[in-house]
Amino acid sequence: MFSHVKTSLSYEILDYLQNIVVSNSENVASQQNSLSSSSYSSATLSYSITEQKSHLTEKLSHVRERCGCGDVLSRKRRRRSEKTMEDKEYQRMNHITVERNRRKQMNHFLSILKFMMPLSYSQPNDQASIIEGTINYLKKLEHCLQSLEAQLKATKPNQSPNIFSDFFMFPQYSTTASSSPSSHYHHKRLPSVADVEVTMVEKHANIKVLTKTRPRFLFKIINEFYSLGLSTLHLNLTTCKDMSLFTFSVKVEADCQVTPSGNEIANAVHEVVRRVHKESLCQHVYK
Repeated sequence: MFSHVKTSLSYEILDYLQNIVVSNSENVASQQNSLSSSSYSSATLSYSITEQKSHLTEKLSHVRERCGCGDVLSRKRRRRSEKTMEDKEYQRMNHITVERNRRKQMNHFLSILKFMMPLSYSQPNDQASIIEGTINYLKKLEHCLQSLEAQLKATKPNQSPNIFSDFFMFPQYSTTASSSPSSHYHHKRLPSVADVEVTMVEKHANIKVLTKTRPRFLFKIINEFYSLGLSTLHLNLTTCKDMSLFTFSVKVEADCQVTPSGNEIANAVHEVVRRVHKESLCQHVYK
């Protein structure tokens, strides 16, 4: 419908312009004839042409308004800009909705963790404190589990000579003469005075030491760790007969004298245990 009206208006404009051109040519010819017959024909011709131009301009503007062609481009641009604004607003609202749902889900999980933790581990309300309290509580449960398993094995008849053997997966140092075949693919067990296993997670290390019970051994080994630049965060001690299992959670400080790797820290820990045992033996001999 719009194309049909546009075509008819175009034909109307062409007819109108053709009539104007013909009439203008006739008027110009008549004015030229009158120019030769009158002395003031030049001024009259100039005024007539100006008047006809203004009249033509008015007619063309009137036809353009009827056709509406001048507003087509502006309407298209307006629609395009409106569509762009709608897309941007939709993306912004979608991003806000996704972020709101993510925070809602995280707060839900944190509230569950806080509900499951004892009050001593979930006092603060910020997210970092809740996560830290959860980690500390899990470490405590792990240590309690190790202690209970050791006590359970001690009460069973025909228990193995080393009831703590299951607590070590791939120790860097082991007092046992034989090792499992799978351990050769991970760590080469070295002869030692104690079982030592170190696992690293970034700047934190979990150290397990199984050795014979010695007096003041815990106090001495903590002091040795401090002198090496290993800050003790948590520790657990489990004893059975003449054996003691020490589990340390330490932080590797910036001024640590040991390379922050599992094997290097295991070497340093074994050297500390060997030195403490040697001092204990010397004191026992002198007494």
